[in-house]
Amino acid sequence: MAEQTKMMLAKALRTVLEKKPLDKITISDLTNVCGVNRQTFYYHFHDIYDLIEWIYLTEANRAIGANKTYDTWQSGMLDMCNVMLKNKDFVAKTYHSRSGGHLGEIITNLSYDLLIGVVNEISQGYSISEENKKFIANFYKFGYAGLLLQWVDNNMEEDPGILVQKLEYLMEGNFLEAVKRYSCMERNKRRAI
Repeated sequence: MAEQTKMMLAKALRTVLEKKPLDKITISDLTNVCGVNRQTFYYHFHDIYDLIEWIYLTEANRAIGANKTYDTWQSGMLDMCNVMLKNKDFVAKTYHSRSGGHLGEIITNLSYDLLIGVVNEISQGYSISEENKKFIANFYKFGYAGLLLQWVDNNMEEDPGILVQKLEYLMEGNFLEAVKRYSCMERNKRRAI
């Protein structure tokens, strides 16, 4: 039941967003479309931006799914781009509002979640600390998220398949090389002690 209510509110936001800019939409606008009271909205979300975050996370997690491995991260990214492209109007209207920075944060966090899975997978068999795994994933998440946000800024005109292909070509072997280097660095530090 709770999931259905969230979906109704998300659909209401999309409907109202066709007529009003995001910054002018009120909770009452959404609850009137759904036929629920304001308390129902606040039971599920703190504010409209919380609802937007829920929409993005739900869509992105559905798109990325299990594609958090070295062999499948490209599919996860491509699926996420395709979902964003399918919802281009919604993305543009929310990104170019006060919540735009919020989208950047969401994409950055999703990027980390995707990439830490890749780093954890390829670091099996190597002696590397959790701290350094996180450092590697954090480094790559900014490039990954930055490219996605630039793509959104450019009105999502570039074919997402080409974008992912370029990124894949750029990153091929770099995850493993980074893990090997940090593993070697840690081994040398232990020997020096």
